[in-house]
Amino acid sequence: DAIAKAGQLAEQGKLADAHEVLEHVRDAIGELHLRNGIVLFSDRMNAYHARMEMVIGLPVTDAAGKQKLLEQSAVLAYLAEDMLKAPPVEARGNPEFEKLAEAVKASVAALQDAARSGDEAAIKAALSGLKKPYSMLFVKFG
Repeated sequence: DAIAKAGQLAEQGKLADAHEVLEHVRDAIGELHLRNGIVLFSDRMNAYHARMEMVIGLPVTDAAGKQKLLEQSAVLAYLAEDMLKAPPVEARGNPEFEKLAEAVKASVAALQDAARSGDEAAIKAALSGLKKPYSMLFVKFG
């Protein structure tokens, strides 16, 4: 029912709403995996994605926000490393996977560098650079 609803929303051009509906499906599947002791690449991608979305939404206009971003960028780096060290079978040794994985790593490294600097313009640029590499990896291998 949720997947059909997301499809209808997407057909209507309401992509953000469709995305939100699918987030709940992703969470439910992740909970099933966790309950049954299963950890797949998609679960690691979902963990990274959830943290990435949280990080993108952080207010970074004051010192406390910038400190939180610095801390969360380290968490995001850990999740990226965890995700990319265990690719799905079809991605192992695949040059396209390696290229996309490097782009994700670079986007996280840029965020960490920007967070360390505290420069708001650099932070905003780095935050805006997180989604595309992740999305490209997800489309091909997620």
